[in-house]
Amino acid sequence: MAVHQRFSLTNDAIISTIISETKKLPSKMERLPMKLLRAKDFFGTDILPLRVLHREPQPPYGSHHHEFSELVIVTGGRGVHVTQQGDIPISMGDVFIISPYEVHGYRELEGLGLVNIIFEWERLPLPELDLHDVAGFHTLFILEPRLRRHYSAQRLRLRFEALQYALNLVERLENELVCELPGYRFRTLALFMELIIWLARQYEPVSGAEDGMIPHRLGEVLGYLEHHFTQPISIEQLARMAGLSRSSLFRTFKRALGVSPLEYLLRLRLKHACRNLRQTDEPISEIAFNTGFHDSNYFSRKFKAVMGMSPSEYRHRNRICFEP
Repeated sequence: MAVHQRFSLTNDAIISTIISETKKLPSKMERLPMKLLRAKDFFGTDILPLRVLHREPQPPYGSHHHEFSELVIVTGGRGVHVTQQGDIPISMGDVFIISPYEVHGYRELEGLGLVNIIFEWERLPLPELDLHDVAGFHTLFILEPRLRRHYSAQRLRLRFEALQYALNLVERLENELVCELPGYRFRTLALFMELIIWLARQYEPVSGAEDGMIPHRLGEVLGYLEHHFTQPISIEQLARMAGLSRSSLFRTFKRALGVSPLEYLLRLRLKHACRNLRQTDEPISEIAFNTGFHDSNYFSRKFKAVMGMSPSEYRHRNRICFEP
């Protein structure tokens, strides 16, 4: 079972894998005297773990971390965001994600205003569908939080009109949470989904800043892998797409995601294979072929190496009953 715990593929969202890897950070941070904000103190037992918090102005706040994710929108002023990757200046229009257990704080504040949307991604009933095809989603949620020290120019910054549009979405979302009219959870989730996809589509390559374009290009690579994982894909092909050499792609990919590009592709294919094993009656050999494996024996070996059990055993343990 130790192998199975290294990489969870039970959730259909590949993002949950990245989050689960981030949760390993506390073992390194437990020695540090800092405040841990717990999910139960903000969400209680609500089936919709999603809240809006206003910090206008944001007071100086020392290093802390929390069990949930945080989408931060800077509404005004300026300050310094203190992170594990260094001190990063922030100002009106900046948008960024704070991952679970990521240590951070704020200092040198000059009228800094923040709107924080806090949430537990794994507990939200999100129908992700083709969300992972969007390059900006990968950039905002996965790549920028892990590469911000190296490529701070790639942070999403909204112009004034776009910022007002985003804040209007947040206000409508918050009104649903406050008023609690019948069906408010359904509409709150819909507005949250609208906000996420809208922000993801705002990412554009940074003109005149070649290094700043790398996270966006990696986001395009991840979106391509998500959409074409059943096809043969080479490192050379991905390197051309990212505008990087093979070695630079490998190094940047490893820094951002903790795995090589081909290992990420393997796990992406296994994620889809797990879903098919749970939800269909297809033969294992057919599932292997339909998820990008052209050798069922190779598929079985890799599946067991990552999941700690064979495909047939996984299906038996996680099977969804089918109508005859």
